[in-house]
Amino acid sequence: NETRRSDNGNSAGYGAGFLASSGSTTNLTDVEISGNIKTDQGGGFYQDGVSTKVEGTRVQIQDNEARVRGGGFRNATFNEAGGYTMLTDSVIQRNEVENEHGGGFYNNGTVMLIDTDVLENKTFDLDASFTNIGGSFGSINPARDGYGAGFYNSGGKVVLTNGLIEANE
Repeated sequence: NETRRSDNGNSAGYGAGFLASSGSTTNLTDVEISGNIKTDQGGGFYQDGVSTKVEGTRVQIQDNEARVRGGGFRNATFNEAGGYTMLTDSVIQRNEVENEHGGGFYNNGTVMLIDTDVLENKTFDLDASFTNIGGSFGSINPARDGYGAGFYNSGGKVVLTNGLIEANE
């Protein structure tokens, strides 16, 4: 378990800060993924594939940008559902998406956010704190309107426990 920091303005097509490829397992502890810009999708983190698993504790995903879908984190692929993600005691904050959905987080898989805050993320398409399309979620039911500046769920499953989703626009 090492502290890693990515804040040097990385740029890539998918996951400028980190890309977890299909079938992989990634465990993150005390990690900051920040300052990654102008990626197409998943500015900070891109999780690719239904069999991909990401678990993180005390992960900070902040100040990342994407053109579309998931300024901070994207859990999805083009032709199938995304993988499994569980973040505990983490923060997804101040990420942006220029067009489309999920300034902080875009999901089309299974996500568990435990004691995790989604704060101050932005989308420059239609905006709100949480959008849920054709999926299911548990624990809380934040406001739904527009295209999910904080969190966008597109057909996946989301469980939120003891976290905040606020100040997203």
